[in-house]
Amino acid sequence: MMRLLLKLLIGLLLLSFSFPEKDLKNEFVFVEGGSFVLKDFTDESEKYWTENEVKVESFYISKFEVTHKQYIEFLNSIGCDNTGVFLDPEFGEVDYILIQDHDCPVAYKNGKFVFEANEFIPSANCPVVMVTWFGANAYCNWAGVRLPSEKEWEFAARGGVRTKGYLYSGSDSIDEVAWYVDNAEEKVHAVGLKKPNELGIYDMSGNVWEWCSDWYFENKHIDKADRPKNFSDTDNVLRGGSWFVHKHFCTNDFRLSYSPKYASLNYGFRVAKDK
Repeated sequence: MMRLLLKLLIGLLLLSFSFPEKDLKNEFVFVEGGSFVLKDFTDESEKYWTENEVKVESFYISKFEVTHKQYIEFLNSIGCDNTGVFLDPEFGEVDYILIQDHDCPVAYKNGKFVFEANEFIPSANCPVVMVTWFGANAYCNWAGVRLPSEKEWEFAARGGVRTKGYLYSGSDSIDEVAWYVDNAEEKVHAVGLKKPNELGIYDMSGNVWEWCSDWYFENKHIDKADRPKNFSDTDNVLRGGSWFVHKHFCTNDFRLSYSPKYASLNYGFRVAKDK
């Protein structure tokens, strides 16, 4: 009981305290506001669709996906449980990162979290994986940033107002811009090794799927401001594809959804902030 009360007190302090924005090494890219035409299928057979203009306000998005090095700093700073569990101020006791999984490269030794390379994750400069949506959201709160919305993510992936209409983020040739199942050699790669897109953003296609702020709705980009009360039955949006999937899943408009409690060797995130 005392341990639970202590965790609750820490959680409340985190909620009330305004964290300074962490040094992300000037890795933000300005995305000028604009609009894009969104095709949205209206039935499961994908025979019928609508086309709507989606408007996006100006914002900033990180040039790279958040790395293990950055995420471990966060875990050590907040005093996370050695199992990767934390009493989140908003969502209660949840997993931030599944370090219990034997493939997770984050370990807890001598009172702190450390990186341990393995066959799938060779470097601490690889995007963080095995992190839940809750863990991604908590990192953003700690760092003074936020997860991108789904429409922000897609607009940035397309190249924003500088778009050249590519199928993938930065090229019609996937090998130029993405790590995916045919070229990744069964592992995650360090951020920023492929060609960036029109805005100078790296790895928006491939490497790892990226959590977005939005709860999932079949009709994408509708107003999602109100979060459902029972999040356990609701999925969150993931975008971009990964090192583990076929190129079809790495296009700028492909969507995936999973429970915010779920984590995987190919799930990570990047961050955004308001103008």
